[in-house]
Amino acid sequence: MSKLWIFGDSFVSPLNKNYDKNYFPDWTWTKQLAEKLDLELKLVASPGISNQWISQEVTKHYDQMQPGDFVVVVTTQQNRTWLIKDRPEFSNIFAGQFDKHLPKKQCSAINSYIEQFAEQHDFISNIHYEWFLSWIRTKLSSKVMLCLLPGFGTTTSHDIIGKICLSVVEKNEFVQLQDKPMFDKRINHLSEYNHGILADKVYKFFKENKEIDLSTEFESKTI
Repeated sequence: MSKLWIFGDSFVSPLNKNYDKNYFPDWTWTKQLAEKLDLELKLVASPGISNQWISQEVTKHYDQMQPGDFVVVVTTQQNRTWLIKDRPEFSNIFAGQFDKHLPKKQCSAINSYIEQFAEQHDFISNIHYEWFLSWIRTKLSSKVMLCLLPGFGTTTSHDIIGKICLSVVEKNEFVQLQDKPMFDKRINHLSEYNHGILADKVYKFFKENKEIDLSTEFESKTI
Protein backbone atom coordinates (compact mmCIF):
# COMPACT_ATOMS: atom_id res chain seq x y z
CA MET A 1 0.00 0.00 0.00
CA SER A 2 1.28 3.44 -0.91
CA LYS A 3 2.01 5.82 1.94
CA LEU A 4 1.43 9.43 2.90
CA TRP A 5 4.52 10.78 4.64
CA ILE A 6 4.11 14.02 6.59
CA PHE A 7 7.14 15.74 8.12
CA GLY A 8 7.05 18.78 10.38
CA ASP A 9 6.81 20.31 13.84
CA SER A 10 3.80 20.84 16.13
CA PHE A 11 1.57 21.65 13.14
CA VAL A 12 1.94 17.94 12.36
CA SER A 13 3.02 16.08 15.48
CA PRO A 14 0.67 13.83 17.46
CA LEU A 15 3.00 14.41 20.42
CA ASN A 16 2.24 18.08 20.97
CA LYS A 17 3.21 18.59 24.61
CA ASN A 18 0.32 20.96 25.24
CA TYR A 19 -2.48 18.39 25.07
CA ASP A 20 -3.08 14.81 26.11
CA LYS A 21 -0.60 12.82 24.00
CA ASN A 22 -2.91 9.81 24.12
CA TYR A 23 -5.66 11.80 22.39
CA PHE A 24 -5.09 12.12 18.65
CA PRO A 25 -8.55 11.99 17.06
CA ASP A 26 -9.53 11.03 13.54
CA TRP A 27 -10.46 14.63 12.66
CA THR A 28 -6.84 15.82 12.63
CA TRP A 29 -5.87 17.17 9.23
CA THR A 30 -3.16 14.52 8.78
CA LYS A 31 -5.55 11.63 9.37
CA GLN A 32 -8.27 13.20 7.22
CA LEU A 33 -5.81 13.70 4.37
CA ALA A 34 -4.60 10.10 4.54
CA GLU A 35 -8.22 8.88 4.47
CA LYS A 36 -9.11 11.12 1.52
CA LEU A 37 -6.08 9.85 -0.43
CA ASP A 38 -6.63 6.26 0.74
CA LEU A 39 -3.01 5.99 1.88
CA GLU A 40 -1.22 4.60 4.91
CA LEU A 41 -0.20 7.52 7.14
CA LYS A 42 3.41 7.93 8.29
CA LEU A 43 3.94 10.92 10.60
CA VAL A 44 7.50 12.04 11.24
CA ALA A 45 7.24 15.12 13.42
CA SER A 46 7.98 16.63 16.80
CA PRO A 47 7.15 19.97 18.47
CA GLY A 48 9.83 22.65 18.57
CA ILE A 49 12.18 21.12 16.03
CA SER A 50 14.13 22.85 13.26
CA ASN A 51 14.32 22.38 9.50
CA GLN A 52 17.69 20.72 10.15
CA TRP A 53 15.89 17.95 12.04
CA ILE A 54 13.36 17.62 9.21
CA SER A 55 16.29 17.23 6.76
CA GLN A 56 17.70 14.44 8.91
CA GLU A 57 14.36 12.62 9.04
CA VAL A 58 13.71 12.95 5.30
CA THR A 59 17.16 11.46 4.66
CA LYS A 60 16.60 8.71 7.21
CA HIS A 61 13.28 7.63 5.64
CA TYR A 62 14.12 8.33 2.00
CA ASP A 63 14.91 4.72 1.05
CA GLN A 64 11.54 3.63 2.46
CA MET A 65 9.68 5.98 0.12
CA GLN A 66 8.41 4.47 -3.09
CA PRO A 67 7.01 5.84 -6.35
CA GLY A 68 3.30 6.31 -5.72
CA ASP A 69 3.89 7.68 -2.22
CA PHE A 70 2.83 11.21 -1.28
CA VAL A 71 4.95 13.51 0.91
CA VAL A 72 3.96 16.69 2.74
CA VAL A 73 6.74 18.72 4.35
CA VAL A 74 5.56 21.47 6.71
CA THR A 75 8.58 23.73 7.03
CA THR A 76 9.18 25.34 10.39
CA GLN A 77 10.57 28.66 11.61
CA GLN A 78 13.74 29.37 9.69
CA ASN A 79 15.80 30.73 12.59
CA ARG A 80 15.30 27.65 14.73
CA THR A 81 18.60 25.81 15.03
CA TRP A 82 19.49 22.39 16.36
CA LEU A 83 22.29 23.00 18.87
CA ILE A 84 21.78 20.20 21.41
CA LYS A 85 22.18 16.81 19.75
CA ASP A 86 19.83 14.81 21.98
CA ARG A 87 17.26 17.61 22.46
CA PRO A 88 16.12 18.71 18.97
CA GLU A 89 12.81 19.93 20.46
CA PHE A 90 14.69 22.90 21.93
CA SER A 91 15.62 24.42 18.57
CA ASN A 92 13.64 27.63 19.07
CA ILE A 93 16.55 29.21 20.88
CA PHE A 94 14.95 32.66 21.02
CA ALA A 95 11.93 31.39 22.96
CA GLY A 96 13.73 31.40 26.32
CA GLN A 97 12.59 29.48 29.43
CA PHE A 98 15.15 26.74 28.78
CA ASP A 99 16.33 26.99 32.39
CA LYS A 100 13.35 24.82 33.39
CA HIS A 101 14.35 21.98 31.10
CA LEU A 102 18.07 22.11 30.30
CA PRO A 103 21.27 21.98 32.37
CA LYS A 104 22.57 25.35 33.51
CA LYS A 105 25.72 25.01 31.39
CA GLN A 106 23.70 24.49 28.20
CA CYS A 107 21.37 27.40 29.01
CA SER A 108 24.36 29.66 29.57
CA ALA A 109 25.91 28.60 26.26
CA ILE A 110 22.67 29.29 24.35
CA ASN A 111 22.25 32.69 25.99
CA SER A 112 25.85 33.62 25.17
CA TYR A 113 25.38 32.50 21.57
CA ILE A 114 22.28 34.70 21.20
CA GLU A 115 24.00 37.67 22.82
CA GLN A 116 27.06 37.43 20.59
CA PHE A 117 25.75 36.11 17.29
CA ALA A 118 22.00 36.84 16.94
CA GLU A 119 22.40 39.12 13.93
CA GLN A 120 24.71 36.73 12.09
CA HIS A 121 22.45 33.82 13.03
CA ASP A 122 19.46 35.45 11.30
CA PHE A 123 21.55 36.10 8.17
CA ILE A 124 22.82 32.51 8.01
CA SER A 125 19.35 31.11 8.76
CA ASN A 126 17.88 32.91 5.74
CA ILE A 127 20.51 31.37 3.47
CA HIS A 128 20.10 27.90 4.98
CA TYR A 129 16.32 28.13 4.54
CA GLU A 130 16.71 28.67 0.80
CA TRP A 131 19.16 25.76 0.58
CA PHE A 132 16.86 23.52 2.60
CA LEU A 133 13.84 24.20 0.37
CA SER A 134 15.87 23.65 -2.81
CA TRP A 135 17.30 20.42 -1.40
CA ILE A 136 13.85 19.07 -0.47
CA ARG A 137 12.55 19.75 -3.98
CA THR A 138 15.59 18.23 -5.68
CA LYS A 139 15.63 15.13 -3.48
CA LEU A 140 11.93 14.27 -3.44
CA SER A 141 10.17 15.65 -6.53
CA SER A 142 11.49 13.02 -8.93
CA LYS A 143 10.48 10.14 -6.63
CA VAL A 144 7.17 11.03 -4.94
CA MET A 145 4.27 13.47 -5.11
CA LEU A 146 5.47 16.41 -3.00
CA CYS A 147 3.72 19.29 -1.24
CA LEU A 148 5.66 21.98 0.63
CA LEU A 149 3.60 23.86 3.22
CA PRO A 150 4.94 26.82 5.22
CA GLY A 151 4.48 26.68 8.96
CA PHE A 152 6.36 29.98 9.02
CA GLY A 153 8.16 32.05 6.41
CA THR A 154 6.49 31.68 3.01
CA THR A 155 8.59 31.56 -0.15
CA THR A 156 8.02 30.98 -3.85
CA SER A 157 9.25 27.41 -3.27
CA HIS A 158 6.14 26.59 -1.23
CA ASP A 159 3.01 25.22 -2.90
CA ILE A 160 0.77 28.10 -1.90
CA ILE A 161 -0.74 31.29 -3.22
CA GLY A 162 0.16 34.51 -1.41
CA LYS A 163 2.00 35.15 1.84
CA ILE A 164 -0.20 33.46 4.45
CA CYS A 165 1.38 30.57 6.36
CA LEU A 166 -0.04 28.16 8.94
CA SER A 167 1.17 30.25 11.88
CA VAL A 168 -1.03 33.11 10.60
CA VAL A 169 -4.02 30.76 10.22
CA GLU A 170 -3.62 29.57 13.81
CA LYS A 171 -3.24 33.10 15.20
CA ASN A 172 -6.30 34.30 13.26
CA GLU A 173 -8.50 31.93 15.26
CA PHE A 174 -8.21 34.27 18.23
CA VAL A 175 -10.45 37.33 18.51
CA GLN A 176 -7.47 39.13 19.98
CA LEU A 177 -3.96 37.71 19.78
CA GLN A 178 -3.29 38.51 23.44
CA ASP A 179 -6.03 35.99 24.29
CA LYS A 180 -3.78 33.17 23.09
CA PRO A 181 -2.62 31.16 26.13
CA MET A 182 1.03 30.32 26.70
CA PHE A 183 0.16 26.64 26.39
CA ASP A 184 -1.99 26.12 23.30
CA LYS A 185 -4.30 23.14 23.87
CA ARG A 186 -5.51 22.95 20.27
CA ILE A 187 -4.28 19.92 18.36
CA ASN A 188 -1.67 21.10 15.84
CA HIS A 189 -2.63 24.69 16.81
CA LEU A 190 -5.90 24.51 14.85
CA SER A 191 -9.58 24.19 15.75
CA GLU A 192 -11.37 21.03 14.67
CA TYR A 193 -13.17 22.79 11.80
CA ASN A 194 -9.94 24.18 10.36
CA HIS A 195 -8.32 20.75 10.36
CA GLY A 196 -10.89 19.70 7.77
CA ILE A 197 -10.28 22.79 5.65
CA LEU A 198 -6.53 22.21 5.59
CA ALA A 199 -6.91 18.53 4.72
CA ASP A 200 -9.23 19.43 1.84
CA LYS A 201 -6.86 22.06 0.45
CA VAL A 202 -3.89 19.67 0.41
CA TYR A 203 -6.05 16.91 -1.08
CA LYS A 204 -7.14 19.20 -3.94
CA PHE A 205 -3.51 20.18 -4.51
CA PHE A 206 -2.56 16.55 -5.01
CA LYS A 207 -5.63 15.39 -6.93
CA GLU A 208 -6.76 18.51 -8.80
CA ASN A 209 -3.44 20.33 -9.14
CA LYS A 210 -5.02 23.27 -7.30
CA GLU A 211 -2.63 25.69 -5.61
CA ILE A 212 -3.16 26.05 -1.89
CA ASP A 213 -4.57 29.33 -0.64
CA LEU A 214 -4.18 29.60 3.14
CA SER A 215 -5.95 32.99 3.22
CA THR A 216 -9.45 31.66 2.51
CA GLU A 217 -12.14 29.37 3.99
CA PHE A 218 -10.58 28.95 7.43
CA GLU A 219 -12.67 30.04 10.41
CA SER A 220 -11.16 33.00 12.24
CA LYS A 221 -11.81 35.01 15.40
CA THR A 222 -13.70 32.14 17.02
CA ILE A 223 -11.69 31.80 20.21
